[in-house]
Amino acid sequence: MKKSELKQIIREEISKAINEAGGLMGTLPGAHPMQDHEMRKQVVEPTLGRDYDAYIMFKDPEYKRMNDKYPHTVTEKWKSLYRSSSYQGYASVSPDGKVIKAAILDRGGIVGAFYIKK
Repeated sequence: MKKSELKQIIREEISKAINEAGGLMGTLPGAHPMQDHEMRKQVVEPTLGRDYDAYIMFKDPEYKRMNDKYPHTVTEKWKSLYRSSSYQGYASVSPDGKVIKAAILDRGGIVGAFYIKK
């Protein structure tokens, strides 16, 4: 096998591993922030049930409205449900138990998310 062929195989394998990890952040050691599907399965559905709306930063136009409705000054007092060991990923639930504000791994970085019980 030629050196150039081996380099190409290695590049492809590294790229595949990074994509599977959710971007470069997911390749860091320790517990990385959860991706959306992990957050829904492990935190959101056990707390809110299966009937909820999700608003993800950069994906949902309504995210900004939710962020204005639930600013950091309000949500910083909510009960913590999850925090990654890097402290970049988290999930907090509102006092009434109907809203979860989270930071998840998406698009190769950390983005905000709201999960609101219907």
